[in-house]
Amino acid sequence: MNGKRKSLSDTVYDTILEMILHYELVCGERIPEDKIAAQLGMSRTPIREALRRLAAEGLITIYPKRFAEVVSFSEEDMHHLGVVRLNQEILAVQLAIYHGSNAEFDWLRELAKECQCYEKMDDLYMRAKQDAQFHLYLSEIGKNPILYKFQQELYLKSRLLIVSGKADDRCDLSVHEEIVDALVARDEKRATEAVVNHLGSFYHVGQECRYGLQLL
Repeated sequence: MNGKRKSLSDTVYDTILEMILHYELVCGERIPEDKIAAQLGMSRTPIREALRRLAAEGLITIYPKRFAEVVSFSEEDMHHLGVVRLNQEILAVQLAIYHGSNAEFDWLRELAKECQCYEKMDDLYMRAKQDAQFHLYLSEIGKNPILYKFQQELYLKSRLLIVSGKADDRCDLSVHEEIVDALVARDEKRATEAVVNHLGSFYHVGQECRYGLQLL
C-alpha cells in the first residue's frame, strides 16, 4: 500500500514539476489540484504528498487549508539565491580540480557543447535543463554528495528563473568551455573567475562572491 502510494506521489511530482519547468504553471499561479487529480485519475492524497515535496524544494508555497502556488522571485530572493549558488559553484570547482579526471572533464566539455546547441535552437526549456546538467555534473566530479544534493535543489530554482524570464537567461554559455579549460589546466583562480563572470550577471551579484562573502 505504501509502495503504491509512493509511486503515485512520484508520478504526480514529475507531472507538476514538468508543468512548472515548462512554465505551464507560471510564478504566482495556484496549483489546480482538482484538475490534476481528474487528469491523472487519482485522489488528492498523492497530489498533496507531491506538493509537500515540491514545497520542501522551494518551488511552490503551500498555504495550509487554502491552496498551493508556484513561487515568485523578488530581486532580493534572486540576490540571496545567487550568493549561495556562486559560493557553492566555487566550492564545486575547487573539489573538481582536486578529484576530477581528464576523462570526466572531457564529458563535461561535451555537455558544454550541448548547451550551446540548445541555445542556438532557442529552446529555452532544454537550454535551462542542459545548463543545469553541466553544473550538476561539475558538482558530481567533486565527489561530495552533500554539495551535489544542495546543488540539485538550487538548479531546480535556477531553471524556473530562466523559463520565467525573471533572470538574465542570455548569459554567455561559451563560458562553460572556459571553465572546462581551466579545470583541465588545474587553474583554480581562472576557473573561479570564469564561474563568477558566468553567473554574476544571471543573479545580479558582484565580484565579492569569489571571496566567499555574502553581500549585505
